Amino acid sequence: MTFQSPPLLWALLLVPLAIVAYVAYERRRAGYATRWAKAGMAGHATGPGPGWRRHLPPLLLLLTAVSLVVALARPQAALSVPRQRATVVLVMDSSRSMRATDIDPSRLIAARRAGETLIDQLPDGVQVGVVGFARRAQTLAAPTTDRVAVRRALGSLTPGRGTAIGAGVVRALELTERPRQGGSAERVPAVLLLLSDGINTYGVDPAEAARRARAAEVPVHAVALGAPPGAALPSGPNPPDFESLQGIARATEGTYSAAPTARGLRNVYRDLGARIGTVSERREVTVAFVGAGALFMLAAAGLSVLWFKRVP
Repeated sequence: MTFQSPPLLWALLLVPLAIVAYVAYERRRAGYATRWAKAGMAGHATGPGPGWRRHLPPLLLLLTAVSLVVALARPQAALSVPRQRATVVLVMDSSRSMRATDIDPSRLIAARRAGETLIDQLPDGVQVGVVGFARRAQTLAAPTTDRVAVRRALGSLTPGRGTAIGAGVVRALELTERPRQGGSAERVPAVLLLLSDGINTYGVDPAEAARRARAAEVPVHAVALGAPPGAALPSGPNPPDFESLQGIARATEGTYSAAPTARGLRNVYRDLGARIGTVSERREVTVAFVGAGALFMLAAAGLSVLWFKRVP
């Protein structure tokens, strides 16, 4: 937590002095009661009810003062807030092996549905693009806030021959390097979500694509789609290249996930949506301390009236 007016916090040094003064006052008060009251009446002379009740309202008032002093210093805290400006590109494998049914109803349909789940998780201001790749990579939707266009692009994915994972990543990187609108110098965060079920057979080496993504400071979150090695595959395709996808994610400081089932795939995308959809920002939380001070003050007044029939 940081403060916009930290010098005001020096006032908190008065808190220990207030505690010392209160303790001295209570001892002096008890001394007077013992000196002037009869032994049988000494307990009543120091105040009604158990001793701890008498100290609680002053303690709450002290907490009120502390809260208000902190509020005057205008505290700020790092909070997770919705990211309103970002670019997310879905890099989708559309090779023939995506027709495999080890994920119900098929890898391709499950990927489409998971992509739709992701865009539903993102704030409206986040731009989403789609790149499909088989033997070649092609842009199906440039980054846009038009969710209808993104859904249409996901629906246009059709299986083709070959798997060009590296080319798909490079094409997606090109989409994140478009000129910024309005000439803004602010760097808009970009993230690639790579989903593949195969082994790179054409085009750019995935390791080289990962190096380019790292140089551009664009993390690639990779999802291996398909059954693990040794598992029965209904349609006979090879399992994903787990090591290659892990390497891409690791090199770009992204995350890697294996999603052998439709439900697991949706969970992966949901988690990535949460990562992309929020950003840590410093927000002023003065109102929280003002509210806490008000609650402490009301509690002190209420308990004093309830127990002692007077306002502290």
